[in-house]
Amino acid sequence: DLHPRVRRQRQMCIETEYLSRIFKQSIGVNLSEYLMYIRIENAKKMLLADMSMKDVMEKIGMNNRTTFTRAFKRLEGITPNEYRILHKQIV
Repeated sequence: DLHPRVRRQRQMCIETEYLSRIFKQSIGVNLSEYLMYIRIENAKKMLLADMSMKDVMEKIGMNNRTTFTRAFKRLEGITPNEYRILHKQIV
């Protein structure tokens, strides 16, 4: 017989997997990808508002600059600094 905490952890894992599967079927991307997309969209706005990179990362809940830069580049095709420079020239 399993300890109640272990049983609940297993149940939560199954519920999380189910939710993730339903989310992907409905939206087309998994939940973590969608959340990263939202984070990067928010970061883009803050970058153009001249917030420091540290403040931007803090506001979107990321604390590793390398991870942030890689995620940003994967979604946008350019680094956060390149994005800021490019879009400041356009405006």
